[in-house]
Amino acid sequence: TVLPPYPNLNMREKWLTQKWVLTPTIHYQNSKSTKGHFVKTVSFSLPCLFLLLYQDLELLESVLHSRTPGTDTQETWDSHTGSGGVNPAGSRSSTALSRQERSRQLWEDITTVDEDSSKLNALQLRLDESQKVLLKEREDKLLLSKSIERLEAELSQWKLKYEELSKSKQEALKQLNLLKEMHQDELGRISEDLEDELGARTSMDKKLAELRAEMERLQVENAAEWGRRERLETEKLALERDNKKLRTQVEDLEEQLAKKRRQAASALDTDLKAIQSELFERNKVEKTHACTGRTCKLHAERFWEGREANQGSSRCKVKVLTTKPLCSPAITSKLKFLILCVIWRIIEFVQILNRNVQMLQLAQ
Repeated sequence: TVLPPYPNLNMREKWLTQKWVLTPTIHYQNSKSTKGHFVKTVSFSLPCLFLLLYQDLELLESVLHSRTPGTDTQETWDSHTGSGGVNPAGSRSSTALSRQERSRQLWEDITTVDEDSSKLNALQLRLDESQKVLLKEREDKLLLSKSIERLEAELSQWKLKYEELSKSKQEALKQLNLLKEMHQDELGRISEDLEDELGARTSMDKKLAELRAEMERLQVENAAEWGRRERLETEKLALERDNKKLRTQVEDLEEQLAKKRRQAASALDTDLKAIQSELFERNKVEKTHACTGRTCKLHAERFWEGREANQGSSRCKVKVLTTKPLCSPAITSKLKFLILCVIWRIIEFVQILNRNVQMLQLAQ
């Protein structure tokens, strides 16, 4: 390995006067191997490493010169004091001219000295480590420069994005204000519509209340009408049953009347035959009653002609016959009784029919 040349005196004084050269930088790194604990790493700048390296070399040179014969103690003392952490300004100016020659002589003497080989190896190791550190710092510097460039590019991009976002924000704020105005207008319109709907709803509620009251009244009237109708229907059914009963009774009465008419007709026929026989016999016996016989014949013929016409004609004929002394009083009394019974039944039937008709008219 070849050491870099020793820096110039002016460069060294410049490095020593600057504070950033001698101050190390401390980094705290969180690694996975330390289980979450922070690792402290100390890094020095490149001039600081050069200063430390050459101070060690000066210390080694002072040691070697102290062992070589013919060397002055004052010079060794000066070299020893010059290899400290920070030299004073007077010693630095007195030894500045001969340091490059000393370093050359130092490297020539190192090859001949076997006693200090271990120290040289240690110094060589430290030099290698310092070179590695320098290379690592150069790589880190390159990486940092690249990351700085990348960050600057990203920063420019973010600035552009920020400008775009600010523009979009302004546009969004404008749209938001427009939307707010539209929303306020919409809210006002909706509130007006709601007020109109509330007014219409109140009027509808009033109308519904009136309609409900009217519907309840109509339901009550309908229920009353239904009750009345049911009552009339029951009365109608009762009247229909009564009418059926009366019709059956009328039919029975008509049958009875027909039977009685037949019986009366048969009885009249027999009576008339008996009367005719009696009249014929009396006409034979009593010729003096010729006029009466003629009238009897006329009445008999009229009776046979108007027998089926009506009861009035038969009644008149019976009266005519009963007025005559030729008929027997028993026959006339029977005929009168039968005729009166038939007339009475007919009158009752007519009265019942009139009553039923009046009730049906009231029900309708």
